[in-house]
Order: sequence, then C-alpha cells, then structure tokens
Amino acid sequence: MFEYRKLELLLLKNSIMTFIPALLTLLFAGFILIRFDVISNVSAVSCSAAGEVTAAYDSGNYNVEIEVSYLRSLGYDYLLDGEKAGEYYYSYMDGKYMIFLLEEDSEVLHNYTVRGRLTKDNTVYNYILEQFASDMGIETDQLKAMVYGFIVNEPDKTSDIYTAIIVVIAIVMGVICILMIECLIWIFFPWMHPQLRKEKRYGDLKYLMRDINRQIHDALKYKSGDVIITGKYFIVSTLYKTDIIRLKDIEVISKHMERKKTFPPGRYRTVYKLIISNSKILFYQHEFVKEEAVDEILPLLKKKKSTN
Repeated sequence: MFEYRKLELLLLKNSIMTFIPALLTLLFAGFILIRFDVISNVSAVSCSAAGEVTAAYDSGNYNVEIEVSYLRSLGYDYLLDGEKAGEYYYSYMDGKYMIFLLEEDSEVLHNYTVRGRLTKDNTVYNYILEQFASDMGIETDQLKAMVYGFIVNEPDKTSDIYTAIIVVIAIVMGVICILMIECLIWIFFPWMHPQLRKEKRYGDLKYLMRDINRQIHDALKYKSGDVIITGKYFIVSTLYKTDIIRLKDIEVISKHMERKKTFPPGRYRTVYKLIISNSKILFYQHEFVKEEAVDEILPLLKKKKSTN
C-alpha cells in the first residue's frame, strides 16, 4: 500500500512530531485553566442579597458584584505605598454588618454597585473590628458575632492578573489550534507540507512528490539512517524536517570535522559535517556523528555530480 508513498510517510513523521508537542502544550494550558480555577477567578458572581454573598464565599467564588443601598465610612484609610488607595465602609445587611474596602472617599454612598473580591486577612480584619468595636463601645468578640467574616475588597486586582493570564493562554491556545489544524491538513494533503513547499523551485509539488516516490521505489542507490540517495535526489529526513536536493544541482561537496561544546561545560563532542552547495542559491549542511557515514555518502554524490 505504501510502496509508492515513502515520501508521504517521511512527511507524516514530521507532521506527527509537530502535532504531539502542540497537543501536549494545549493540554497543559487547559490544565492550568482548570487547576488554578482561572475562569472563576475572573468572572464575578452577581448577588442581590447578603446571603448570596456568603454562599459565594463558602463555595469558593470570591469575585462578587452586589448593589448596596447604603454605605457609611468607617473612617479608616487603605494605604498603598504610602498613598491613600481606598477607604473602609460598612453596611447593615440582613441582620449583620458587612465591611467593604472601596476606591472612594465619600462619607456616605447610596445605591453603590460593588464589584470586588471577598478576602479574609486576619490581621487587617481583626484590626478593623477592634477599632469598629471601640467606636461602638462594645467588646470585639461581641461585634464579631454581628459582622460577616470577610471583607469585600474593591481595589483587589487579582481578577486583572487572572484576566491577563487568560488572554495569554487564549493567544497560545489559538496559535496551537491553528498549528494542529495545519498538521491535519498536511497529513491529508502532503504536497502542502512546508517541508515540501520549500522545494517549489523544482516545479509542481504533486509531480515532484510522485517523482520522488518512484525514485525511492525504482532507483534507490543508498539508504541508511536519515539519508536516502536515489538516481535523481539526495534526501535527508530527520524527526522534524525533510530536506530534498536534486543531484544535478550539486556543484561543491565537502566534509568538515567540528568539535562542539556539550554538557557538562568543558566537554566536547566531534561531529562531521557534509556540506553541499552551488553557485546559485543552494547551501546545505548536515551533521553526522560517525565519519564513516559521510565517507559512504561522498562517493555516491560525487559520482552522480560528475555524470550530470
């Protein structure tokens, strides 16, 4: 079935190796959204009564929006980097006091819509209660029974941070989805694969694909590892890319040894580079671990070059 579709299999390998990392990245992005409950940390629960706010807090939905008919300042400022960034307010709702931190400075607010995050900083909360109890002339423990156990924090910008995270993840997921769709297209329409499209200088890509497949089946001269040599083509196919060079385009062939730094620092490895070029636009190089592999290939390429 695949006797005359060897090139398609090479390109399929490249597509799969592109698709798998994209899929894993997409799954990881989805895991981040779910694990850190990013969506619920951005969306606000609309509440119409204090009981709904309490229910939201108990269920872990900390972003709320509620319209409060009457708010009065407690007289305590919220300072951020030494500057006033808000003020503490209270409102009597459903038999208890609810404390708000708002980006306002008015003494009294009417019909004010609060969009904030339910927070519980024990140090701040206890300090506010102590001062509030002192102003009311009652004990702090007595007041605690009359106050909801959280503060509705309007200046809290946690939701903005999560919004930025969602935007970044959405962009990444969008790019990955496009890449995955492209991979599927390449599988069903291999002549559209970018590894083949870069060979458009050779003419019609469908014809090129058929010709290469015929060559691999009928005129195979050498095949070892990543390298295939036929009567007309020199092909190098690694996991992530496939390079195709017509033998008649080769003018210069050379071998070079090179020492490359490796890990840990101070260690080196030797590679052998096969370099192919011509006087026009062709320049290609491929690294081999073993010198014998290059020595096997060179005579075949030089022979073909001399006969074209």
